Amino acid sequence: MLSHYVREMKFGPSISLTFQGKVGAMEIGDCDNDNKNEIIIGSINGYLAIYKSNLNNISSNLFASLSYKNVNEAIYDFPNVKPSYQAENLGAITCILVCHNLWTNNNNKDDQCLLVCTTQGIMHIFIFDDSIKSDNNNEIINIKPNFSLFIPDNTSAISNAIINHENMLIFGTRSRQIHIYKKSIQSKENDYNIESIKMISLTSQINALATCMIMNNLYLLVGLENGTIFISLKEKDNFKVLDQLFNDNDKRVLVTNINKDNL
Repeated sequence: MLSHYVREMKFGPSISLTFQGKVGAMEIGDCDNDNKNEIIIGSINGYLAIYKSNLNNISSNLFASLSYKNVNEAIYDFPNVKPSYQAENLGAITCILVCHNLWTNNNNKDDQCLLVCTTQGIMHIFIFDDSIKSDNNNEIINIKPNFSLFIPDNTSAISNAIINHENMLIFGTRSRQIHIYKKSIQSKENDYNIESIKMISLTSQINALATCMIMNNLYLLVGLENGTIFISLKEKDNFKVLDQLFNDNDKRVLVTNINKDNL
């Protein structure tokens, strides 16, 4: 039981995009810092495609900012079924995340960061700046990672969160582990690295990760093969694993229907 409230959900019209291989991951976000969201798709064959929208004068949260009367226009405003950017030979892509200024050296710039994770334990980082942007909608720009880092093998999900005033990366794996990383201190300008600060072992394969604020506390929601658990991201809780957030008698019920002992 997740909520007292049931909200109606409507599906808009579908679109067809040109893509190579079998889809392994998808993300929607503003990866090139143009204040418009892109559709980003990665394949298990190592192909990455980024599709741009032509909508103007809207907030960076493309779909959430639209009313029902113009959502059809928004869905169809991907005029080219071809991607605007593409990359190849990245490995088997399993999850993608758009982040804000994770590795931007110039704090005055507002560059976005695209993280592409593979099951082989490699994370490719694309930092979009003016040098790779194009206004030509008919041109497919081939891009390469700015750099790549080692991450846990079999990574299947990624998220990020501000923990102890630091922007940290959280990885979930098919090996039933949660890994929390922070940026390493840079000894020189282009010295990019991350270091592990916490590893949590679970008893089921991890399929999805998401963070949320509940009653002014930050939690990590972990989607497992057979349910959902919560992990407190407060330092004093030492990343405690919870199978429910409130007592059953609390009116603000937000619990999962699984028991950790039965995982």
